[in-house]
Amino acid sequence: MNRTPDTVFADIHNILMKYLQIPSFSNTAEERRVDDFFADFFSAQSYFQTHSNHFGKYPVQKDALQRHVHWGLRQGEGSKTVVLIHHYDVVDIDNFQDKKEFAFNPPLLQEKLKMDFDRLDVDATADLKSGEWLFGRGTADMKSGGAIQLALLQKYASVRSFTGNVIVLALPDEENLSSGMRSAVSLLKTLKDKYTLDYVLMINSEPHQRFSKNLGVLSQGSIGKANMFVYVKGALTHVGKIFEGLNPNSLLAKIVWETEVDLDFLDICGDEASVPPTWIYMKDRKRNYDVSTPFASVGYLNVLNFFSTPDDLLTKLKKKCENAIAGIQKKMNVAHAEFERKNGRTPAPLSWTLRVLTFSELYKIVLSEHGQSFEAMFAQASNKLSKKFQDREIDLLEMNNLLVEFLLDIHSDPNPYIVIGFAPPFYPGVTNYQSASLAAQCCDLHKLIDDFTSKKWHQHYHNRHYYTGISDLSYSTLNYDKESTESLISNMPLWGDLYSIPFGDIGEISMPCVNIGPWGKDFHKMTERVLKEDVFARTPAIIEHVIDSTLKG
Repeated sequence: MNRTPDTVFADIHNILMKYLQIPSFSNTAEERRVDDFFADFFSAQSYFQTHSNHFGKYPVQKDALQRHVHWGLRQGEGSKTVVLIHHYDVVDIDNFQDKKEFAFNPPLLQEKLKMDFDRLDVDATADLKSGEWLFGRGTADMKSGGAIQLALLQKYASVRSFTGNVIVLALPDEENLSSGMRSAVSLLKTLKDKYTLDYVLMINSEPHQRFSKNLGVLSQGSIGKANMFVYVKGALTHVGKIFEGLNPNSLLAKIVWETEVDLDFLDICGDEASVPPTWIYMKDRKRNYDVSTPFASVGYLNVLNFFSTPDDLLTKLKKKCENAIAGIQKKMNVAHAEFERKNGRTPAPLSWTLRVLTFSELYKIVLSEHGQSFEAMFAQASNKLSKKFQDREIDLLEMNNLLVEFLLDIHSDPNPYIVIGFAPPFYPGVTNYQSASLAAQCCDLHKLIDDFTSKKWHQHYHNRHYYTGISDLSYSTLNYDKESTESLISNMPLWGDLYSIPFGDIGEISMPCVNIGPWGKDFHKMTERVLKEDVFARTPAIIEHVIDSTLKG
């Protein structure tokens, strides 16, 4: 017997209230708290009681926190399969300040916020007073989307006759390294082979933002993200002899200035532009204070892109670094010449050899110096640092820094260097529109949704090529060629046991993707919230319409 829409929407509310109460903070053991929630969810349904091999928890590979991908499959007639994904981790609640204890309890949080309107902006105040929004950590990002997916799976599992197949994946770690989705790719390949599935669409339900109340947004792709490092090895000197050395801080600062929100890094797709880059980490490598300049400095540049390849990004960053070198050399020479004249001396031009190398280029140079024994030395150093990371003594960024320093320390050239490359995480940019074979489906998908919403609620949906909030949809399909993949791998010091992307498996499970989620605001803030009407009525109806239409062809 089919469940009525009212029953399904009530299910969403019940699931969401339980889901929200779990403080599954990203990149912590707290994420495992969802294990009991999913065990209860699946065991309570008769379909999964009689099909115990159609759900489970899949361990995240080589995960020190021992987290799981939770999955459920409603198998019906035929091979066509729609995959629904959402992440269950949430960011911390430090910015809730004195309201931390209410962060996961929307009714209580809203009452407390009403007593403190002075701390809210105009938009949040209006939404709180309207009663139309659900406030709380994870309401928008993204347990509302997850509750919608679970309620729909529950509905499909309750009907006797069903055409097609639906899989729901609940993923950890999206807010950190997406280790859940990267492991889930291998799970999807296993399920595909075991049940002879044909993956035809992946749906994520991340929240979307709007510029107009009656214009929703769907995204047929997801923006890429590259975490690029710049390691500057300077020439250490006493601060009283500043012109005898090279301060890496000044050079890194110049590189930051050259590249922060630099529009040269933008990708343009139709009327959409990727987000300008920004630096998320910048620090010298001094261990203690003294009157010497730092021996090195390192920074990490966050680049969000649509279709630029790893090679494209390295070429652009290398050019920016070379421009920064020229600028610093000119400034140092002008200052040095004037300083010498003021001291009654004849100035001589400063000169230093300074090269910009990719990590791969540096690795090959050191290999040529030390021969095959170097590879064993590097592997040994990497393994020691990996153990420290697993014991949580260092993080991935520090491990990356130490591996670069390992190469520079055994390199025979004492001159300053700039080394650039990639650090985890890496998200490939994907969109249905990159594939000519999917072009017709893309247009049909937007029309399918917009026709449905305009007739049902007089509300239109705008079609975007890319979801710009970064998402697990990046691993739904393979849009890079083999050469680009090799460039990424060879220029990422941490690629291997600790971090990798299963490009081969992605190629096996590749499918079109779309993000259909509720309207949300202020993600990661104390005033994070989601529109109730979207969560309990519109978004589930849209997703159900897309699933049914897709499975029926």
